[in-house]
Formats: sequence, C-alpha cells, structure tokens
Amino acid sequence: MARMSSISRLVRQRIAEQDRQKREKVEGAIAAGPPARSGIRAEAWESFHRIGFFTCPGKADAVTCANEACRFGAACRRLQAIGLDGDGDALPRKKRPSCGAKTRDGTPCEMRVETGSPRCRLHGGLSTGPKSKVGRMRLSRLMAYRRDPDAVVKKALKGMD
Repeated sequence: MARMSSISRLVRQRIAEQDRQKREKVEGAIAAGPPARSGIRAEAWESFHRIGFFTCPGKADAVTCANEACRFGAACRRLQAIGLDGDGDALPRKKRPSCGAKTRDGTPCEMRVETGSPRCRLHGGLSTGPKSKVGRMRLSRLMAYRRDPDAVVKKALKGMD
C-alpha cells in the first residue's frame, strides 16, 4: 500500500511539472505577442494561447473558426463580407466587397455593401412597415401631417379649445 501511494505521488508530481512547463511556454508566447504586421489583435493572440482555440467573430454561435486564412479574426472573411473588419469596425468603403445582387439587366450589382449588411443600400431590402396597431396609427398620423401640415395643426388647435 505504501509503495502504491509513493508511485501515485510521483505521477502527480510529474503531471504538475508538465503543467508548470506548459504554462511557462504559453506565458512566453503571450509575452512575445503576435508576429509583426500579421493583423492579429493581442486579445485574440492571448485567448488562443490560453484556451487553445479561438472563436470566429463572424459567427453568431461563436464556434471555433476552421478557416486559417482568418488570422484569428483580424481578417475574418465572414465579417468582411458584410463590410466589417475583425474587431467589428466598419471597413473603408473602397475595401468593402461589392453587393452582387442581380440587377434588372441581369448583371451583378457593383455598388459596395453597407456596413453590417451583405447588400448595398439599394438591394438591402426595404422595411415592410409597422406591424403593431400603435405603429400603424403613428404612421397614419405622420402621413396625414406630410400631406397637409396646416390641417393637422388646425385640427390639434381646434381640439384644445
């Protein structure tokens, strides 16, 4: 029994030593930082080395990104497709991809996408209008005001008398 406990103690010590060496190696890599001009953010670099994987900022469910070209989200392809860079900021208009929607003449649209949308401002889809009863009433009042602003003001003043 004494021999068994001494063996298990040695195994635990060996495992503890391996864990310590692994932590030192990770801390050294984090301290060194990402390669110069790689586009990798320091937070992504640190989380990758601490956790062992990184999450794709372009996926809503935040699962591991399998695309090596993403470079830890710094050049995430999913975010670039909707006009954002790896940290969620808007890309300059010239760097955004084109819309690609089919135009009336059958060619793909060449306008740049709007930030946060895979389509341009013309093809992004229009609002379907208010759905609630309150929203429809607000819209009808607004439309009446736009048709004849003076009539709406006179009606409101007449109601105050």
